[in-house]
Amino acid sequence: MIPTLRYKVFGLPLVSEVQLPALVSEDGFETPDNPVRVRLGAVSDTLIERPIKQTSWFKFDEQQFVFHLPGTLKFSVSYGSEIVLEPLHDDMNHVLLFFYSNAIAAVLFQRGITPFHVSGVLDAAGKAWLFAAPSRTGKSTTALKLKERGFELFTDDTALLEVIDGRPMAIASYPMVRVWSETLESQKVFDLDRAYQMRPNIDKYGIHFHDEFLQDPVEIGGIVFLNNKTDDLRIEKVSTIEAFRLLRQNVYRTNWVAGMGLEKEIYTLISSVVSKVPCYQAFRPNNEDSFDRFAEMIGEWIE
Repeated sequence: MIPTLRYKVFGLPLVSEVQLPALVSEDGFETPDNPVRVRLGAVSDTLIERPIKQTSWFKFDEQQFVFHLPGTLKFSVSYGSEIVLEPLHDDMNHVLLFFYSNAIAAVLFQRGITPFHVSGVLDAAGKAWLFAAPSRTGKSTTALKLKERGFELFTDDTALLEVIDGRPMAIASYPMVRVWSETLESQKVFDLDRAYQMRPNIDKYGIHFHDEFLQDPVEIGGIVFLNNKTDDLRIEKVSTIEAFRLLRQNVYRTNWVAGMGLEKEIYTLISSVVSKVPCYQAFRPNNEDSFDRFAEMIGEWIE
């Protein structure tokens, strides 16, 4: 008999035939209404409708998404409600890396929910401070360095931003930090034996932090856009117009948005968030080891 496992991701209930160790387990609860269902199976490369967007790895229309990374996995996502997973590799950590980062994102977009490319920590008042930036700019490293200074981790790499009852809120993704080897070796937050290599021959590691993870929406204290194209350390407030531009650049999987017909909804969401949240840009030199001083500067700003 195939087991039924229950999880939550981005606040959504998920029922799965597959163990998903990075997610928050909800076993013991009744099956909720309208869950995301995950099952193993053969994945067809054919969509019912003509693809709106197609690359060598994926194709999609507004309600179906097919992803195929040879030698790793295939999956399909349909109508925001079902993921069919076909592993093509023996290492499930390797397979699930792409499941977490792409299949879950496709579910969110199909449900009209927008993930953003942010990491974050909680301040003393319990509000979330989010660090937005492209990959390899230092979101995760900045959050870990702030945790060394006493701040609690909120999310790594992605979160949902929403306005709930007039308040700007963030919903964390799932309790896993993803770091490169240089960050893993320099951080003092987690024991090294908690980390596992996420992809063969690539020095990126996952670390789970289930015991500290908050699933409920948290009010946003501020958004800090990280910039490593400078010669000095500084932080400055940005205008609402500039904050809109920067946050739009940090929609997760932003190249999917137009094809899924979500541009108008995302425009409205970002406008609402940046009108209610203080936004800053923090600058750090990229050609020197400055993360400790960078985190100290940001920590003093948000305390």
